[in-house]
Amino acid sequence: MSNIQQSSEHPAEGGRPKKKLKGRSHVWDHFEKSSDGQVAKCKYCTKNLSGNSKGGTSHLTRHFNRYHNGGVNQPVPLGSRDEVRNIGLTRKQTCPDEVVKEAIRDQVPLASSEFQDGWYSHCQIKPVVVEKEIRSYYESEKRKLAIKLKNLTSSVSLTIEIMEEINCVSLTANFINADFDLVRKLISFKKFPDRSSDSIINVLVSCLNEWKLEEKIFRLSGNEFSSVCLNVIEGLKKKFSPNMSSGAHHSAISSCKELPCSLFLGSQGFYPWEHSNKKFLEILTTVPSDLDKFNQFANHMGLSPKNESWFIEHAGVRWGKRNLGLEESQFKDLLNYRQVFSQYYPHTANSYSSHWQKLELMLDIHLFADCVINKLSSSKHPTSNLYLRYILDIADMMSFQSEDGKCQLLGCHQYLDHVFLGPGKCAEDIFFVAVVLDPRYKLSFFEYAMQKLHENLWENLISGYMETLNALFSAYAKKITDHVSPSPDGTIHMNTHLRRTTISNRFTQYKKEKSELDRYLSLEEDFDKEDENFDVLGWWKQKQSRFPSLSRMARDILAVPVCSCSAKGTIKSGLDAHQVDPQLLEAVICSKDWIL
Repeated sequence: MSNIQQSSEHPAEGGRPKKKLKGRSHVWDHFEKSSDGQVAKCKYCTKNLSGNSKGGTSHLTRHFNRYHNGGVNQPVPLGSRDEVRNIGLTRKQTCPDEVVKEAIRDQVPLASSEFQDGWYSHCQIKPVVVEKEIRSYYESEKRKLAIKLKNLTSSVSLTIEIMEEINCVSLTANFINADFDLVRKLISFKKFPDRSSDSIINVLVSCLNEWKLEEKIFRLSGNEFSSVCLNVIEGLKKKFSPNMSSGAHHSAISSCKELPCSLFLGSQGFYPWEHSNKKFLEILTTVPSDLDKFNQFANHMGLSPKNESWFIEHAGVRWGKRNLGLEESQFKDLLNYRQVFSQYYPHTANSYSSHWQKLELMLDIHLFADCVINKLSSSKHPTSNLYLRYILDIADMMSFQSEDGKCQLLGCHQYLDHVFLGPGKCAEDIFFVAVVLDPRYKLSFFEYAMQKLHENLWENLISGYMETLNALFSAYAKKITDHVSPSPDGTIHMNTHLRRTTISNRFTQYKKEKSELDRYLSLEEDFDKEDENFDVLGWWKQKQSRFPSLSRMARDILAVPVCSCSAKGTIKSGLDAHQVDPQLLEAVICSKDWIL
């Protein structure tokens, strides 16, 4: 069907045929032309484009197809001169929003120039248009998220990740909404001018002010134990401490990888065999004086020969770091050569038997830690209530018997405290409360865990943690309870009767508060405690009318992450952040997190 409205061909006066007039494109059905004919106003988005007849109508058709999907997925011809070319049919059949989301998912503006050229050529769209639409999408979604955070009735736990290699810092908000859904949103991904703690703190403070989260912060945590991260958290804690709960903490389970090497080297005098460990490590990390002989032993056992670099990979500073520094494949490879080392160094065959056992234990813990981290960081459910469960699993792995039955790994409980709880051991309080707020565990599981981890001190520890639980619960109960307001001058004027009534009401409220906590702790289970798919948030949602203070408390505490997904993992490999506009970088990374 032609899109041209044909003019009349009747002859004009004088018998001379009238010249055939040029047709009018149907695209004008979607635009209003100004009186002077210079402006064409879109009827859908009211955008003004050129309406000059000399400029043609192709630009109007492109706008209509790109931003308004060609009406209702019906291709609109481009005019009389282009009606048979079918230009842009693919673009007309693709929703612009989906194209933008595809560009965000593929991180097109951050990709290599070769990838960008191919992507833009395939989509027949200019880079400047894509970048503009990504920024627009980001700002729109950011406003929606800001409204949700503003109306949020619970607090927010924040996770900080510092990526020094690209001079970027990310901030993730963790919260539980009114429907008791756990929400994790990457709210900031910004560059910092230098790697000083003060510089990073200023960037994060500006971000928190922009999102208006100053009075909603419940906890701060970091994805690593670096000195910079520690200083940043301490700096933010000082700035926002009046509005925060008791201090900051660090992601606990994510530090599992720090255990193996530290177990082997010893730390702070926990291990009596530290010296022999180092002697053993010297054997593993020193190139043999007769490398050919070493490789002959390896060949007899069906193993490949090794060069000097293989030993250097295991040497020196790598073993001295708190993190392991070895990949799983390297670990397994090293253990495969146990008999080769024993033959080359025959005097070590018996004396270092238990050391090889501990090396195997290091690999087991390393693999278990990887499994736990992957499971918890990708979980869509609360993880703070599972903290002690995995602590106990690792404690069991750390207690082992050597081949001779005499040597046992000592100091594991003290070292679990040191590694998992970090400086100040401030994480344990909040994770204790999280365990208690899981109706499957409550106090009984925590008492069991303390007996396992602290043997002689568990009774005193339980008493201290109960004080923390009661104090925290009272604070939440106070928020919910209506109180008598003071007079404008700051004093409360009341007669004796009113004073007695107020005291009576407060005492009644006090008993009610205590009974709510007591009722919860003594509540009989109405579910299968062994159910791996138990929905702890769904349980609290059902019980919120019965336990109003505790359910409000659960929303804050169960939102605290034990470990979280690294924002670094969402970045396209090979990204040179220094070459990307900071605002566009943040728009792409945050938008991708929100889409996924």
